[in-house]
Amino acid sequence: MVVDTGSGKNLIGKRLFNSLFKNSIKLTPPDRTFYACGQETPLPCSRSFKAEITWKNKMTEDDIYVINKDVDALLGRKTIFTLQVLNKGVIVRTVMQSPEKFQKLVEEFSPLFKGLGQIKGYSHRVTVDKTVMPVAQALRRVPYHMIEAVNQELDKMLEQDIIEEVNEGTEWVSNILLTPKKKKKKNTTEMRLFRSERG
Repeated sequence: MVVDTGSGKNLIGKRLFNSLFKNSIKLTPPDRTFYACGQETPLPCSRSFKAEITWKNKMTEDDIYVINKDVDALLGRKTIFTLQVLNKGVIVRTVMQSPEKFQKLVEEFSPLFKGLGQIKGYSHRVTVDKTVMPVAQALRRVPYHMIEAVNQELDKMLEQDIIEEVNEGTEWVSNILLTPKKKKKKNTTEMRLFRSERG
């Protein structure tokens, strides 16, 4: 059984389901589609069923979805928290750490500890509720004394591949939120840019 707080539902592979419940559980058609991390093709989910799930002295009833592949059984976030599987005092897996081991890893894989962490070769798909009306915020002027700092920060973010230029119209537009931050050692100002959520 895999405990995964990143999953919203409980899953079980077809082979394990057949070996345990094949002729004793009433199945119903699934009411949702599941995707593995980074995949665009949905998992082959054929049926679902309700089950009482117990952990120590706690019990809850929740849906379990049958995946038509030989995969591990997976316990989802809601069930994990309801049963308090990950409560303090319950050791799921312990990883011993020490400064020496960490330094050795840093030296061995030094390129991975430089700059910003980025996932290469993966395109993230943002899910947008089509019933929500798009919002294009009116442009707010950048204060004159901040223009240079903002331009420098935008150039830096472009160079680090954090943002990219968009040369066409878009339905969703948010202003940047400027947060000047004083540096402790120098009498200079560091500019941080955030997306504004206010209309």
